[in-house]
Amino acid sequence: AIFVLTCSTTRGDFDKCCCSFCWSLKMTRGNQRDIDRARAQARAQKNGAGKNEDGLTPTQRKERDAAALAEKIKKKEAAKAAGGS
Repeated sequence: AIFVLTCSTTRGDFDKCCCSFCWSLKMTRGNQRDIDRARAQARAQKNGAGKNEDGLTPTQRKERDAAALAEKIKKKEAAKAAGGS
């Protein structure tokens, strides 16, 4: 059986309610969610997540990657033709 915990006052939004049921759920959860959110944000800023340092537009990046891939394929075919693996 699956039990779904819902508050009859706020229909499940425990943070906005002050009944004893919601209060007990908030207290058992504590502030761990807030702490984890702050730590994740600090890690993302430290690691520079989501930033592109190359300064290229998506179209330019796509062209650059296509050229690099074509060169890689060309080298592999040349090595195969020369008898290498």
